[in-house]
Amino acid sequence: FDALDMSYEGGLLLDRIEAKGEIKKHPDALEQGLNLGKSAVESMKA
Repeated sequence: FDALDMSYEGGLLLDRIEAKGEIKKHPDALEQGLNLGKSAVESMKA
């Protein structure tokens, strides 16, 4: 991350989500992914 002048914003590891669209059955995980993406974009703006 340092080589790209970026900070590590965290990771999201999900179990038993393999197929396309399966994330829709896990709204909490979907929200966590959305928040992680927002955080990553915000850190790039700074």
